[in-house]
Amino acid sequence: MLTTTLRKISGTVIAAFLVSIIGGTASADPLVQCSDPLRPETCVLSTSIPGRAGGDQQNPDVGTGTGGITPNDGSGSAAQDAAARAAALTEGSSPDTAPDAGAPRAVNSTECDWFPASPQPAAGDARWGGADPAANTMIENDCNGPSRFAVVANGNPVAGGAAAPAPPPPPDPAVLAQQAIGELRIPKPVINLGPDPNRVAVNFWTWLWLGDSPPTSSTVALRGVSVTATATLSSVDWSMGEPLSLDGGGIGSVTCQGPGVAPSANADFSEPPPCGYMFKYRSLQERTNGVGKWPVAATATWSVSWTASTGQTGADSLSASSTTSVEVGEYRTTRGTGG
Repeated sequence: MLTTTLRKISGTVIAAFLVSIIGGTASADPLVQCSDPLRPETCVLSTSIPGRAGGDQQNPDVGTGTGGITPNDGSGSAAQDAAARAAALTEGSSPDTAPDAGAPRAVNSTECDWFPASPQPAAGDARWGGADPAANTMIENDCNGPSRFAVVANGNPVAGGAAAPAPPPPPDPAVLAQQAIGELRIPKPVINLGPDPNRVAVNFWTWLWLGDSPPTSSTVALRGVSVTATATLSSVDWSMGEPLSLDGGGIGSVTCQGPGVAPSANADFSEPPPCGYMFKYRSLQERTNGVGKWPVAATATWSVSWTASTGQTGADSLSASSTTSVEVGEYRTTRGTGG
């Protein structure tokens, strides 16, 4: 009976050692490292070990450990008790005087190494103790007896090594939005006055409009977050150059929503256009410092809206300006003359 027990224990040790070598776990840098092989809660798993799933639910003997470890079958005291009694009998003592199975004892470090179980048990296996197989790995130990199992989280640093750096947080969409807005290309206004810019006269409506001004967009993306900013021309502030009064007091101006509209061939210039201005004073040399034209400026305001892939939105505005000059005369009609 004694011989059978010793053979069983010896066979288990050899089998565990062969499994360790054949399975590739007996290496100078094991994938599972423990500061105390008898305490699975001291084990850590290399970041190179992914979680797996396989096998089926078989083993109901599950306990709960500490430090994120879930041992399966306790301390293996039955195997330790058999080994202790066998050693005592070999040395000439009786089974009743054999050392306590729970007392500390020297173990073979290779024999008692923990290694990833292969194949990994299925997700429903009771040995997982409720842990997620996708985020954890089942480790195994065959130290002088029945196999012991424990669960260790994936991604823990190897003992003595540095933890993998945490990924940077996602960027703030508002910051990306400002970058996207900064990359928008807002064109300068292309000023048009009509119907004929060379025949503008006092007391008649002058139509005002800008050249083609379609919406423009820009997109910025970083670490899974993208933001698209779109600018649309919303209004134009026109400064017409002539004074509000020959005695001073400001410059004539008008604000129009949108870019304005070019006149059609049959437009009635006695009626106010969608965007227009009626000059009161001719651009005489003495009124324009010898230039003979009124300076005209158009400042276009672009409304900017931005949308992030996260669902956040926001708004801003941009502007661009252009200048030109126009000679303003008069038509000799029955309507009278201008100033």
